[in-house]
Amino acid sequence: MPNVNDIDRVIRLVDADYKTSAPNEKKIIININNGEVLKSKPLAAGLRGIDLRYYVVSAQNNAECEGYVCKVRDIVTRHSINIQVDYDVSCPVGSEEKVASTLCRGDNPKIVLEERIEGYLKEFNRTKRNQDVNFIFSFYSLKEELRQFISSKVKTDTGLDFHPYISIEKEVEKLKTIPLSSDKFPIRVKDYDNDIPIEYQVGLEVVNDDKKVNAILKYNNIPSLKSILQNEINKVLSKECTLHQLCFKFDTEVKPKLVDKINLILEPEGRQISYIKFDLTLSDIIVPEAPTFKHTTECEIKDSAQYPIEVQNRVIMNLDDIGKLKRANIDSGKGGLEDWLKYTLDKIVQDVFFERTRIDLLYSLEKDKKAIKERLEIEAKQIGFSIRHLAFLPNLKELELLDGFKFDNSTSYKTKDTRIKIKLNTIINGKVHDFEDIEHYLGYNKFKEKLLNKAKDIIEQEIREKQPSDIFASAYEGENSIDKILASKVKKSIEQEFKLTNDTKVSILFLETDLTKRMYALQSKFPEFKVKIKPYDSNKVVPYKVSYKIKGVHKDGFFTFQSNAFKPHQTDKEIKKINESIKHEIQKYLDPIPTKVSQYSNLKNLKSIEDRIIKPAIVSVSKNLFGLVIEDISIRRLSTIGEVTGRKTEKKFIELSGETNSEVAQKDKQNLMAELDVLYERKKLFLQTGDKKQAKKINEQIEELTKSTSNYMDKSRELTKIDNETNEQFSFDNYDFLKLESPDKEDDTNTEED
Repeated sequence: MPNVNDIDRVIRLVDADYKTSAPNEKKIIININNGEVLKSKPLAAGLRGIDLRYYVVSAQNNAECEGYVCKVRDIVTRHSINIQVDYDVSCPVGSEEKVASTLCRGDNPKIVLEERIEGYLKEFNRTKRNQDVNFIFSFYSLKEELRQFISSKVKTDTGLDFHPYISIEKEVEKLKTIPLSSDKFPIRVKDYDNDIPIEYQVGLEVVNDDKKVNAILKYNNIPSLKSILQNEINKVLSKECTLHQLCFKFDTEVKPKLVDKINLILEPEGRQISYIKFDLTLSDIIVPEAPTFKHTTECEIKDSAQYPIEVQNRVIMNLDDIGKLKRANIDSGKGGLEDWLKYTLDKIVQDVFFERTRIDLLYSLEKDKKAIKERLEIEAKQIGFSIRHLAFLPNLKELELLDGFKFDNSTSYKTKDTRIKIKLNTIINGKVHDFEDIEHYLGYNKFKEKLLNKAKDIIEQEIREKQPSDIFASAYEGENSIDKILASKVKKSIEQEFKLTNDTKVSILFLETDLTKRMYALQSKFPEFKVKIKPYDSNKVVPYKVSYKIKGVHKDGFFTFQSNAFKPHQTDKEIKKINESIKHEIQKYLDPIPTKVSQYSNLKNLKSIEDRIIKPAIVSVSKNLFGLVIEDISIRRLSTIGEVTGRKTEKKFIELSGETNSEVAQKDKQNLMAELDVLYERKKLFLQTGDKKQAKKINEQIEELTKSTSNYMDKSRELTKIDNETNEQFSFDNYDFLKLESPDKEDDTNTEED
């Protein structure tokens, strides 16, 4: 492979007897004495003193030459740069003689060419200097113009096609980002006199194209930048940075300031910071977290020296200036701060309360707490802290009257019937608006006693005028209940007399006795029972199901309720007795009525039975026999045996017949109806004569016949209709019934709805 860096591919010196062999190669004879191109070698050239040279010029090849460097100097600024010219050169066809004649000076055409390039560079430099343009510092903006200038000059002077690539020697390397790092060196900040070790790692990049030449010219100065940067860092920190900023705001405040200052120094070097990392050694500076302290100060007051008050303080300290803390010579650890805080709080609190009496404390407490906080803030600021402070006086019980109190009292009160007492629990939640309003009640226990006694007097006066039955009856009337009425009266009275805020809450609760426990147990149940009605005009049984809810004691039934003497744990027994009594009363009223009324088949009949018979019976029994109020009464009639049998028949028919509306089914119905009528008449006759055996056989024939006929459903409905003995059509579609074990049984479990 030929050497592409050698210009010999385009022009080379050869011997006199060299014969060209490659196409587009031409042998040129040059008279070195005058540079003349000769057509042939002259006779006796040597004797005549003619110096001849022979060149072969190729119009086919090109040569790529790299690494030619020329130093260009500015005589004004005394700066110089090494310009590297790499180029591609070739000889156009027809220019061979011109190329040879211009490059024959010297032993090597390449050297001659590059000497010409150097001359062109210097010529360009002079031209720009005459135009008041600094060629060196404007190199990158003039580079394209320079390239075209040299290319044109080579073409004109030598006939060569010349394509240069112009750069500053080693510019790629010199324009890279340069990393620098320091060893640890000491710095100081403006409010702290001790040395703090620091080190840095920095990357220096070229600012922009305009500063590239600066960066290249100053490249060899990089090592000296370490000391320059170190001095600038020390200068900035010592004049413009506090210890607190260094410890807590380095990245947000200090570092940006350092970067700006350093970049100003680097600007003449053509560089700026691309990245910088600092490593501070702060191990000798203990930086406390925001500590929270609790401290109780015991403080004597003017009129109660033998009973000092306790002021509980809770303080959160936030460090704002560690420099102040260091100058205060307080140990940065929690122990040192805690000792300082205890001493400072004791001094401030005891001074604030020194002249106070107990009554003063109540009137000026908020003002005094504010004074403690403000004085503590001033002291804390001097050592570099801001604080959040709360003060409490736990053994000053009167304060609870302002912040919110809760009193309660349990008392038994005599009713109008003095044999009966009602035990009530009174709970009062409230706040005193101002101590001046209750000055004659001042004192926590005194205020509590007066308030509760007032409430007791109001309740006692009301209860004494009421019968026990009225109290029990009204206890279950919601907003009109006795406890709500009493609470409202107590609230209104104590708010007026004791000047309480209008958000006072009064609750009065019945405390449990055997009677109340028994009542609550009954109220928690959902009783229900079934009752069978046997109308006078039929042997059939019509079942009902009844459910209800016990609301409370009837206003006229207290003594009845009390006299029944069931225990609270006998709730089921008491409900069973109630159910039996109600069931007996319902049967007493419903048994004498006709079947077609008791076995209703529409809602109108149900409403009549409910309103005129069953509900009055339940209300009467619950009040007169048990002293109770019963509500939410629910009544429904269950299916009779005949109705359930009809449903079973219909279900069986549906399972066996698939074409009740088809022509075949209609024809079967017409043909077999007469046969079934005959069988039913015969069965009826045997039953009337008492021949059960024959009646059973006939019944078997009927059942066999109905297994395959669509008439079975129609006939079963007719039987159900007869069994109901009513002209109304009963709908089965809205009900689901339990299966019967035997249609002959009259147990109500065969007739209850699911």
